[in-house]
Amino acid sequence: MLKITFNKHKWLILGLTLFLSLLTTFYVASLPSIYRSTAILLIGVEHNKEINSSQSNNYYQTQLKILGARMLAEKLIDKLNLATHPAIAGKTIVETLMKGLNMTLVPNSQLVEISFESTDAQLAAQIPNTLVELYIENTLKTKLAMIKKASSQLTKHIEALRNNLIKSEMALLTYKENHAPVDQKESQLKIKILQEEVDSNNKLYQKWVLRLQTLQEPQTTVGRLIEPASVSAIPYKPQKKWIVAISLILALFFSTLLAFFLELMDKSLKTPEEVEKKLGLPLLTVLPKVKIDKTEDKIKARWMFLREPKSGYSESIRTARTGILLSKLDTQHKVLIVTSSIPNEGKTTFAINIAVALGDMEKTLLIDADLRLPSLAKSLGLSDDTPGLSELITGERDLDECIHDHLSDNRRNLDIMPSGMAPPNPLELLSSPRFGELLYELSQEYEYIIIDSAPTIAVSDTLVLTKYASSVLYVVKANATSYKLILEGLKRLRQVKAPVHNIILNQLDSDNPSKYYRYGYGYGYGKND
Repeated sequence: MLKITFNKHKWLILGLTLFLSLLTTFYVASLPSIYRSTAILLIGVEHNKEINSSQSNNYYQTQLKILGARMLAEKLIDKLNLATHPAIAGKTIVETLMKGLNMTLVPNSQLVEISFESTDAQLAAQIPNTLVELYIENTLKTKLAMIKKASSQLTKHIEALRNNLIKSEMALLTYKENHAPVDQKESQLKIKILQEEVDSNNKLYQKWVLRLQTLQEPQTTVGRLIEPASVSAIPYKPQKKWIVAISLILALFFSTLLAFFLELMDKSLKTPEEVEKKLGLPLLTVLPKVKIDKTEDKIKARWMFLREPKSGYSESIRTARTGILLSKLDTQHKVLIVTSSIPNEGKTTFAINIAVALGDMEKTLLIDADLRLPSLAKSLGLSDDTPGLSELITGERDLDECIHDHLSDNRRNLDIMPSGMAPPNPLELLSSPRFGELLYELSQEYEYIIIDSAPTIAVSDTLVLTKYASSVLYVVKANATSYKLILEGLKRLRQVKAPVHNIILNQLDSDNPSKYYRYGYGYGYGKND
């Protein structure tokens, strides 16, 4: 099924696949290349503080928010003069910048990956590096301001503590100078109290002096650029090669799917078995498809039995001839009408070749009775006004003037009668008693008369001819003619009790047409004839 479908629709599949692939390729080629560069920032933490995991996560999330803050974005725009940069300039330049930025915390670390995407590879690397620089600069400035403010407050507080310490020391010294020796218990107690106050004030003073010293020392790491963003030579997206490759696969899949759908919708007959099963008539022969490129080749193909006697097509014609000759055991067949459902099914080509084949064995006459669309004269290289059937029926010409022999000397058993000039009333001409009289006269001279008639669906010309026929040979083009049209054509013939005995399956496209040579020898009357 797959092989048959592909052979039948290969040009559709290949053409549609190529078209869709080219369309995708042109579209992808028009897409701008996006470059992506990434810088890695180490976020600093305060060394003198112990931070638990929950606090650490909050701290890093806060730093991410600062990195993505509008304030830094505006500073970045000013520093790089992005307002005039073609890759990012516009009314919403800040939003465009922030949309292109992507910041991700590396799990279980102090690292942040800062990426930027742009159509400008240089800018894609410049923005992350500059953002890190601005972040470090801004964070450092903020921390220094905080230290300065805290130092000022601490200095004032320490000055007050120092004054308290001096006062307590002076109070202790004054008391010692103005009171009795230490043997006095009351004096000793007072001195002890004053000494404790001095010690307490001193400890408090030293504590805050140490805190001020700690605050003023560089105890924090603001941050550090671990890995600067580099200019990428390869676009980050779109992955054009992958897109084209995937589109090619999808196009092939879609085209094949469409071919299968068309095959399912196709109501034509495709195999000899299908023909015999659905039409209920035996096959006389199966004719392989002959590749034809030009009109001249088409005319040559009509003489295939003469030109290529050893071809598969000629072998199939011999099969048909054998069937017809063997039928003489039952009855004397004289007039054989060749017809089809619609035009272009190959009935004329078959009629010519079977006539040539029969002419090798018996005296045969080939008549072109397709008066509306004649083609036999052209196949012989005769002009359209060459006298033929029309002139013979009307009595304008004699029989000798209407019969032609344009074949070689060793084919003298075949005579040909073209259609003649196209009459205004073909049906009336073929229905005239004169036509019947002519056939009777000719049947006395010829063993076989092959009549190439009009298609049955198009006109009624063939229907009036069947009353003179010994047998009707019905040509069906494989994989082409609708099953309903074939049934309709056969129905019209049966309504006039035409002796339709056999089907010729034409133009079967097969890798091994010889396997169908067995079809044939089925020529003869049906059960009811």
